[in-house]
Amino acid sequence: MARPWKTAFRGAIASAFFAFFACATAPGRPEAAPAQRNVVIVVWDGLRPDAVNADDTPNLARLRDGGVDFTDHHSTYPTFTMMNSASFATGGFPGTAGFYGNVVWQPGAQGEDSSGKPVDFRQPVFSEDYAILDALGRQVEGRLLLAPTLFDAAQKAGMATIALGKNGAAYLQDLRRWGMLLDEKTVLPLRLAKDLQGLGVPLPATAPNAYGFGDLLLSSTNGDPTLFAPPERLKDGISSDPTDASGIRY
Repeated sequence: MARPWKTAFRGAIASAFFAFFACATAPGRPEAAPAQRNVVIVVWDGLRPDAVNADDTPNLARLRDGGVDFTDHHSTYPTFTMMNSASFATGGFPGTAGFYGNVVWQPGAQGEDSSGKPVDFRQPVFSEDYAILDALGRQVEGRLLLAPTLFDAAQKAGMATIALGKNGAAYLQDLRRWGMLLDEKTVLPLRLAKDLQGLGVPLPATAPNAYGFGDLLLSSTNGDPTLFAPPERLKDGISSDPTDASGIRY
């Protein structure tokens, strides 16, 4: 079951695709060669292939059966999200990509997290945050990933790109910020953020922190697309109610 915050975030993702194609074809931009196709690659963090079926996950099953299913895809190092995200970005194992875990220690780095709070990099830091990744990248002079990425190749070939999803993992796909990004912490670039606002899509509460003061303002009605709504519980107050049908089946 998808909880309300997940439903809102999926709505933002759908709107981002709309804004992405609007930006890619906006007047005043240089004419590009006609696109042959649009490519969408979907990675589900922690989802086992045998959990996808027509009864339990009909939408995912339909998406899989109508596209390409990578049947031999597996974790390069179970089960660290960011290490596997780096491998997904580069096509290389950790030793090639150069990224080794969700928590890293790089004491020379300086900077703030996505909420604007100073980070003590003398301690190990949780890297699922675009601002922390930026700080770590500055410390190593932009070589946070040691191998070229799929997004690098696509952008150099003149393709427009957008990364959508989990904070940190999605951002790791496009560290250069040459494309568009929507995750749980921010929206990049500013034009995409304002396009989404124009469509009435709520933005992450920390989205303005990626820009200069006053560049991006959230209205009082913005809401919070990542707000967690506790699931319905059984009488013990602990167990989730398996009959709760308030969400949307994947």
